[in-house]
Amino acid sequence: MALSPNKEKIVNEMLVQIEAGKLYNEVLKLNATKWCLSVRTFARYWKAAQQQYADRLAAIKKEQAIQSTQAALNRNSEAIASKQERMEAVTRVLRGQSRIAGKRTIYPTEDQIIKAAEYLSKIEGDYAPEKREVTEKSTPIFSFSEVIDVKALSTETIKDVLAHRKPRPEIKEA
Repeated sequence: MALSPNKEKIVNEMLVQIEAGKLYNEVLKLNATKWCLSVRTFARYWKAAQQQYADRLAAIKKEQAIQSTQAALNRNSEAIASKQERMEAVTRVLRGQSRIAGKRTIYPTEDQIIKAAEYLSKIEGDYAPEKREVTEKSTPIFSFSEVIDVKALSTETIKDVLAHRKPRPEIKEA
């Protein structure tokens, strides 16, 4: 809402007093010496200053929440090693490079080197199966889109049809 210049000045001064921690009665005493507003006008200006103060606090809290969330995401992403970092560490083990732990120098064992080679192959996908596209289409032997009059078929045609069907499994009686 657009305020008149005089009202805006008074509301801003009230806002400074609110931010300093002053209460309604303390600012009202200041009104008697500085602004000489009626109690009703002072109350309206006070309400506008309170609203602006609440809006500022909400904006500050929102910005803090955004910064806190961003900081948490950064901490999480820094804590997890990326694929490249894992590959570099495994490559150092694979090459037999030593590392220092305290005052000791540690060299990878043969078992660790073999496991590092397997892990690196797995990450790189060296032994992944190749994808192939199947393009063959099977065509049905018979089409049942037409109604067939079985009585009109010749014996040879029926024998041909029966020769192509799957045999029924025999049922053994106990």
